[in-house]
Amino acid sequence: MIKKFLFKKMFNKFNRLAATLNLKPKELDLAGKKCFCLSPHPDDETIGMGGVLSKFGENFEVLLLTDGRKGIKDKAPEHAVQIRYEEFKNAMTLAN
Repeated sequence: MIKKFLFKKMFNKFNRLAATLNLKPKELDLAGKKCFCLSPHPDDETIGMGGVLSKFGENFEVLLLTDGRKGIKDKAPEHAVQIRYEEFKNAMTLAN
């Protein structure tokens, strides 16, 4: 309930700011451009850039900064690293 309220509040603020700044959506065109995505943790690239990577994955180099060993609380760190690496590999396959 609180998350929904906060999201709605932030969404409304963003819309007012966008209207004030006269922001209009533009078509993203990355044809022929090389881009870089820094991902601090496994899945940050998907959460933050998933849509762009799925459309323009061939234009991107993605650098993963950590191995995700603390990302799965009920798994041993070595097992979590293996799981997170496979998830990252799969996500990168979908991006290309």
